[in-house]
Amino acid sequence: MCIDESIVEWKGRLCFKQFIPSKRHRFGIKLFVLCDCESGYILDFLVYTGAQTQIDLIESLGMSGSVVSTLMKPYFHKGHIIYLDNWKGMPKLYQKLKPGECVYGISKKSKLLALKWKDKRDVFILSSIHNHKMKIINTPRKTTSKPNSILDYNNNMGLVDKSDDEL
Repeated sequence: MCIDESIVEWKGRLCFKQFIPSKRHRFGIKLFVLCDCESGYILDFLVYTGAQTQIDLIESLGMSGSVVSTLMKPYFHKGHIIYLDNWKGMPKLYQKLKPGECVYGISKKSKLLALKWKDKRDVFILSSIHNHKMKIINTPRKTTSKPNSILDYNNNMGLVDKSDDEL
């Protein structure tokens, strides 16, 4: 399962209309979408209306964590893997890296992997299901190595963008 923000195009007046420059339709109604990674189907969504957004607010998680918790509530303790991006509260990995390099840390208590990998810019992963292993990728232009967690994320998050085109 994956959670991402999406936008439904809206050209009229609306007090909670949003602007997201990275989306094809940049102005509209912002949604937080829960999507099935295998089928690409939208399972649930929340309409973002600012402070009035209908979520189960958990102070320790903040707004973004509460959105995830609210959308995932029916799926707790069922063994699902969740992919999301732009997570706040990522552990700090300060090392300066060259393209293709990777640093990581693993929490002994929770077994969480915190990984920083340098592509064109720094990419951060927080995972409870991956290790720090890298895979060699051959492209027509060059051979590079990428963390398996990045490859898995890219494979699964692409379906949210597919559902974005349908909205």
